[in-house]
Amino acid sequence: MEMVVRLERQEKRKVVEILVGDLKVFSTFNEELYKEITQLLTLNNFRDWMKKY
Repeated sequence: MEMVVRLERQEKRKVVEILVGDLKVFSTFNEELYKEITQLLTLNNFRDWMKKY
């Protein structure tokens, strides 16, 4: 719920912090995948990043 409120207020930085914390559980299974996912969360435009690949 907190994340939804933060999104409505356009508090992207706090939303990313919440998601990174929530995704931390996955780092125990695959640290590299966790790093890639959390890096993608910090991008302003995911589609521009995808054009490179």
